[in-house]
Amino acid sequence: MRKPRRTAEEMFPLVEQYLQSGQTRKVFCAAHGISLSQLHYWQGKYPRKGAVSQGTAFLEISAPAAGERAALEVVYLGGVRLRLFVPASAMFLRSLLPSEVAPA
Repeated sequence: MRKPRRTAEEMFPLVEQYLQSGQTRKVFCAAHGISLSQLHYWQGKYPRKGAVSQGTAFLEISAPAAGERAALEVVYLGGVRLRLFVPASAMFLRSLLPSEVAPA
């Protein structure tokens, strides 16, 4: 027998819980009886705070002033560098890391 599909009203609170939990996806899913693919799907549908509401998640950025130092620099494997010139929350920084590298 097929399980009924979950709704956004059911899943968005779970996604919010997961994002604030600090747990790995695997541990969180096991504790809440959902599959990794369900969490991944609904996390992609979850409306991000600060995202532009016109269907895009891109935000306008501007070049730093001459001589301005980065507040933070993230260096990915392969040498790609991401420099942030404004303070960023820990949750935002974690979202920049691949899930297999993000701290549990």
